[in-house]
Amino acid sequence: MHIPRGDKPAIARLLVERGDPHVRGACLTLEPGKVILGRGTASSSPDIAFSSLLVSRRHCCLELRDGRWTVRDLGSRHGTTVNGRPLPQDPAPLASGDRIGLAADVVALRFALAAEFEQTLPFGDTQPVNEPSRAPQGPPVAVDLARRTLFVDEAEVPLSVKEWRLLALLYGHRDKLVPYAAIRPAVWSERPLLGGAPDVGLDELSLLVYRLRKKLGAHGHILVTRRGQGCILRL
Repeated sequence: MHIPRGDKPAIARLLVERGDPHVRGACLTLEPGKVILGRGTASSSPDIAFSSLLVSRRHCCLELRDGRWTVRDLGSRHGTTVNGRPLPQDPAPLASGDRIGLAADVVALRFALAAEFEQTLPFGDTQPVNEPSRAPQGPPVAVDLARRTLFVDEAEVPLSVKEWRLLALLYGHRDKLVPYAAIRPAVWSERPLLGGAPDVGLDELSLLVYRLRKKLGAHGHILVTRRGQGCILRL
């Protein structure tokens, strides 16, 4: 977005879809310059702070550069996405309506521009505040990869970061056997390597599969394990 000399940049805001301690629907105005997003602690005070332990203290940075807002991950442990795509190392441009996710969408924000301070943003720039997320009527188990959301019997089911990583991997290879050798690095990417693979024991892996199966409720049978081999998500 080019801004003629003398003109004020459009007001930029972040609309909170999810991100404690901010309430859903909160509107956070971005001051021109650099804005650091991260976890607030006794020793760290980012410009916009979140409380989840999965968010790094300095997670990502939004910056107004040459009249255009960009976002850049600051080496966070669990990553930053824009519209579901992981950020590259270089700053990525933002457009009004883009969705920013921190730590596998533990924090979900909608970037929005308003031309004037007095302008009211339309509801279309964010999800409804008073309506719970619902999947369109359809199969008993549905996975929305773009929003990183699991629906069971049309109700949204919250997942931990590792539960989502496992589900997304199995869903991407649904009805096929995904070996444990592929599951370990995909789910425990931050874990130190032991013999070329993350140091994850079978008990820990089995516990994660058990937790995900419980989240599937009455449909837990669609998550099948093959002893000593891997897992299959049968849809």
